[in-house]
Amino acid sequence: MNLHQEKIFEIMIQIDKLCRKYDIKYSLLGGTMLGAYRHKGFIPWDDDADIGIPDYQYDYFLEVAYKELPEPFIIRDIKLEKDIPYNFAHVENKNTTCIEQRKSGTGYVGGIYVEIFPLHGCPNNKMLRWIFYYKIKLLKKFMYTLTLDKNSKKRGFLKNSIIEISRRFLNLNFITQKIRKEIKRKKIDSCDYYCNLLGKWEEKETFKKDMFSFRNVYEFEGYSFFGVSEPIKYLTQMYGKDFMIPPSKEKMKYMEHPHLILDLDLSYKNYKSEKN
Repeated sequence: MNLHQEKIFEIMIQIDKLCRKYDIKYSLLGGTMLGAYRHKGFIPWDDDADIGIPDYQYDYFLEVAYKELPEPFIIRDIKLEKDIPYNFAHVENKNTTCIEQRKSGTGYVGGIYVEIFPLHGCPNNKMLRWIFYYKIKLLKKFMYTLTLDKNSKKRGFLKNSIIEISRRFLNLNFITQKIRKEIKRKKIDSCDYYCNLLGKWEEKETFKKDMFSFRNVYEFEGYSFFGVSEPIKYLTQMYGKDFMIPPSKEKMKYMEHPHLILDLDLSYKNYKSEKN
């Protein structure tokens, strides 16, 4: 582990302890699940961690995390504060500063984090499921328009103009709350699938419910975390049949989250005070 990953790992342990204490189900997701299976820990170049909690326990997790996470950890979510530039929760380390380029357009400042996604239901009917996917993806595009860095020279005048006009008519808090409401419409009890449409891979993260039994344990940096029931099937759907082969160095560059500021020793609140 590098120093950044050590900070992430500390957060993961706190989440696991809290979930075990309150019998909240969870699973490692995405690249974190791939790391557990392929590396028994972090993918060497990875700079975040993803965890999924079933939607029916998601609000409960937010509640207990808000009350019981020890210092310096904090839960951040659209239900707890305004102007959050994403529609899923973060558990962050308050004693660090992490500002990503992809969220720089909002002025949001936070710490090193672990992403907590709600695993939600989706329609059993294929056509209705496609409509559901499209609706969520459209709302996410609106949201991302509001979080992009302003006036990037890489985008050019036309795209920057469209983004600037969109900012005048769209409200970040309204869009993030709208997305959360839409995914909660489909109750898991009436669905055959778990989805994570808020994640990067969107419809690829749709699996039969038995993929998440929340009982399978995986070693991760010498610690035990819960993961998916059928790792080969899960990782093949997510990353293709060659998921055990690490990507080329060229592809690795596109898998990182570029940081404008990354400070492992500076509290993000102190950073904000210094900027002001």
